[in-house]
This record gives sequence, C-alpha cells and structure tokens, in this order.
Amino acid sequence: MIYERVFLCFVDEIEYIRDKGIAILQDRTRDIYERISDFLSFVSKAQEIINEGGEDDDLTRMIAELKPVCNNEEKASFDAFFEEVCYLLGELYVLGEEWVEVFARFKSELSKEVLEEFEKCRKENKMLDIWYENLMVYFVFRYFTKGVYDCDVISRAKFAFLGFFSIRGIAALRYRDNLKFDIDDMIVSAKAYSKEVEHSEGNIAYLMEEFLFSEEFEIANLQAVIKRRY
Repeated sequence: MIYERVFLCFVDEIEYIRDKGIAILQDRTRDIYERISDFLSFVSKAQEIINEGGEDDDLTRMIAELKPVCNNEEKASFDAFFEEVCYLLGELYVLGEEWVEVFARFKSELSKEVLEEFEKCRKENKMLDIWYENLMVYFVFRYFTKGVYDCDVISRAKFAFLGFFSIRGIAALRYRDNLKFDIDDMIVSAKAYSKEVEHSEGNIAYLMEEFLFSEEFEIANLQAVIKRRY
C-alpha cells in the first residue's frame, strides 16, 4: 500500500491567526460590523506575512504586532457585489430541492432596501449581533486550521464572510415576510445555507478557488460592503 505524505505548513502561525481572529470577532465593546472589518484586515495582513516571510523570521511575533487597517477609500457597489454572490451560489452543486427555492428567493427578492429594514430589527433585537458574531466565529474555528494544508487563510476569511452575508440575507427575507425574528428564524436561515454549502467538499473547494480571482471579494471591497451595512 502506498501512502501519500502530507506536509503541513505554518501550523503554529495559522493556529495563532485563527485564535487572534476569533478574539477580534468576540470583542463586544465594539460594533459587530467593525469587528468583521478588522478581522478581514488582520487576516489579509497575516496572509502577506506568511507569503513573504523568510525561514528565519519570527512570523508569529510579526503577526501578533499587526494593526487592523480600516478601508476608507473603497466604495462598494451593492449591485455588483450581490451579483457576484449570486453567481457563486448559483454555480454550486445542488444537494436538495429546498435550496433551489431558498436561492431563487434570495436572488430575486433580496435588495439593499430589505437589508436596511432588517437593520432596524438589529437595533431592536441586540441578540442579532451575538448571532452574527457566532456565525463568523463558527466559520473561522471550523475552517481556518485547514489552511495548514495549503497555506491559505485569506480564502477562508472570504468563505466566512460569504456565509455571514448569505445567511443574513436569507434571514432578512424571513423578517420581511413575518415582521419578527428570533433564534428559530436564525437557525432555519443558517441551516438552509449550511446544508447546501458545507455538506459538499466540492462546493467548498469551488468557492475557495473562485475567491482567488474575484475582484468583488478583494478584502478592501468586503470592508466597504460591511461598512455600508450591505
């Protein structure tokens, strides 16, 4: 029997990036959208250090000294970003008929206006910030350490953001329909997305590859999207 040797890379550094990223996301003294923006900035800069660092460099120390960079220049277009999200989700291998209906509504009915209305719910229901935080932390904790196989943490940060944006969009449509939102609605929204995306290694691999080439998923643009509450 022939065994394929697997080489792991930057194990300590990637575990540190995961833990520091989670700490940023869990800092409840700050608005959740600001935390997500800083998380994206931190992971982007950490990826640069991994890519460019030399063998003799103390990469973990260099990563620990990073400061988040706020993007104040990029102006995101909701229409362009949403079109890219729909393209990515539309190319997934369909695992169940439930997703067909959910995605059809997501693509045809979600808009800036629907998300703006959902923001009013967020102001009234402070648990939404905690649920958003938990979503991001879940994606980071579950997927970041797999970066030891390909040295790619930035694509996993983008994967987390896509999950957050998509689940929030599904949730916003439920709120529009029912004029209420609670933990059961959040669970249903998250489950609909997770069953389609996370239950297929092929779908995950497809998204990771697409993130490498998508201009709409450049970190500065994602920061602009979240800054404008899209």
